[in-house]
Amino acid sequence: MRGHGIKRLRSPHECRLCDTPAHLRKLPRQAAQNLRLSQRAWLAFRDSEAKTRGALYETRQGTMYVPMQAADATNIIRDRALQLEGYVRVMAIEDAE
Repeated sequence: MRGHGIKRLRSPHECRLCDTPAHLRKLPRQAAQNLRLSQRAWLAFRDSEAKTRGALYETRQGTMYVPMQAADATNIIRDRALQLEGYVRVMAIEDAE
């Protein structure tokens, strides 16, 4: 999404929306705090899910499971990034008017 005034992620651990003060300032204080808490909870979920996924794939043998595990890890992060991008789009609606 170009021209939205949000910096690119330097790592998968960053939350564009959460780390963008201009966007957070537009949110009511409680909404911004909820977003930060939600992202922290999601990070804990992601880490827990990675441990679970790792334990599951350790029970499998064969080279096909390596890319499957990598794809699963990527998908969970991609889905969250898309969700956050959606939030940015919603916030940009008023900016465009």
